[in-house]
Amino acid sequence: MKIFKSAIIFLVILFLASSFVFGYSSHSTTTSRTFNKYEAYINDNITITVQFTNLEANVLRGFYYNEHIPQGLTVNIISTKLNGVDISNYVQETGSTGDVYAGSTPYRWVLELPPSFEQNNSIIQNSTVEIVYSVSSAQEGTFNFNEFNWIGYYQAAPEGERSAFGHSEDADKQTITFTTNPVTPVANFVGSPTSGMAPLTVNFTDQSTGDITEWLWNFGDTSPANNEQNPTHNYDDSGIYTVSLTVTGPGGTDIETKTNYITVTAPIQYNLTVNTVGSGSITLDPAGGTYSAGTEVKLTPVPDTGWAFNGWSGDLSGYSNPETIVMNTDKTVIATFDVDGDADGISDAEEDAGPNGGDGNSDTEQDSDQANVATFHTQDGTNYVTLESEAGKTLAGCSAVSIPSAPGAPSGVTFPYGFLNFTINGAGTGGATTLTLYLPVGADINTYWKYGSTSTNTNPHWYEFMYESSTQTGAEINGNIITLHFIDGQRGDDDITDDGVIIDQGGPGIDSSISGDFPDNSSGGGCFVRTACGN
Repeated sequence: MKIFKSAIIFLVILFLASSFVFGYSSHSTTTSRTFNKYEAYINDNITITVQFTNLEANVLRGFYYNEHIPQGLTVNIISTKLNGVDISNYVQETGSTGDVYAGSTPYRWVLELPPSFEQNNSIIQNSTVEIVYSVSSAQEGTFNFNEFNWIGYYQAAPEGERSAFGHSEDADKQTITFTTNPVTPVANFVGSPTSGMAPLTVNFTDQSTGDITEWLWNFGDTSPANNEQNPTHNYDDSGIYTVSLTVTGPGGTDIETKTNYITVTAPIQYNLTVNTVGSGSITLDPAGGTYSAGTEVKLTPVPDTGWAFNGWSGDLSGYSNPETIVMNTDKTVIATFDVDGDADGISDAEEDAGPNGGDGNSDTEQDSDQANVATFHTQDGTNYVTLESEAGKTLAGCSAVSIPSAPGAPSGVTFPYGFLNFTINGAGTGGATTLTLYLPVGADINTYWKYGSTSTNTNPHWYEFMYESSTQTGAEINGNIITLHFIDGQRGDDDITDDGVIIDQGGPGIDSSISGDFPDNSSGGGCFVRTACGN
């Protein structure tokens, strides 16, 4: 513990001169020193509050408080109170006298000078002295506050216990820091684009300078304010909009307003007219029939019972079901539906127009008369394919579809015949079955891919569907003839459910990474690609 020579000796002498016994004993008091903050800018103030409470039953006289304030700080005495009432008749002094901490200057508050105590600032039981002052610095730096101490005298205490002395603990030591003043913020921004057709998405970029902690954007429409630094905003309605940015920092606030900054024009609207031939309808997604320029609309033909979709005409062509169209002008689309006598999803007219006079599998029976055979155009309308399920099974929902645009498509694989949808009914719960796919003679195919769910990944995804002996599922390719092996609810069955129904969406492809000649069965020869042939 340090001895604060002059002031303490001065008080001790006064105590002794008055026949007071200056002892050192523990008394019931509480003392605290708090800082309103520990960091401030140059020339800003940090306020320090000291509170001393006498918890003894005896009155404390001659209270003296000593603080050691680091040199380099400017001190401003704010108030000295006793039980919340300002007092002015006390002694406040400062100077370098006495043994103090190196680099600090002592500041002393003496509420009463002994022996007379004529200032009459006695501290009765449960009374509190509060001393408030502030410090500031004109330069950057870190300043360490060390221990403080106090002295008092209990007149009514037993001799030897009348005088009291206290000091702060290490925990009361504190460090404060002053930093360079903040730079005043100046608001500025740009937006891109500043004009366009609704709905218009504008990216705003903050170009403000200075020390900034908050941003507040007003986009000029009915949307709520935005506090991001670089926001993106959608203008849904046509109009001319004024945009403002308010920036705030420790150095102040500034606002930049750009009047009539964003111009949004009404969107161009186009009409989509749909008609049908035969018995069926067309669903539109999104619905409506009138669309903003650039809108992509999905059209799905829905045949009535006993009918099947048989191609697009007008501003669409081909046989893909469903199909999409981009609205960049007024358009008209016609869906043709024809009678489907075998309920496989392909009209009789479409099957009868297929290869070999409508006998795509060359079994001497018209495909349109067989519920387990379907012949139809690929989605681009340039080729025919034939599907044949096992005898006793039936096909349904057969259609040509576009290649899925979902991510994860195999690199280096092309699908010259698009994708095919079909359902095999009557497979038996958990049963195994096959489907034969006949492609045009001379087709160069070496792989088969699917897009759908599997038991290990129920989310639709891409996967190769070549024959696996371990699962007894997959595709065996023999020239232009592909045999697809399925087991109900297993790999290749898109509904992955044991329900006696096989649902498939997949397509034959050409994998450019596979080298070697493709087998040709046009003369009855050939072998299974990548299985028996090992390619």
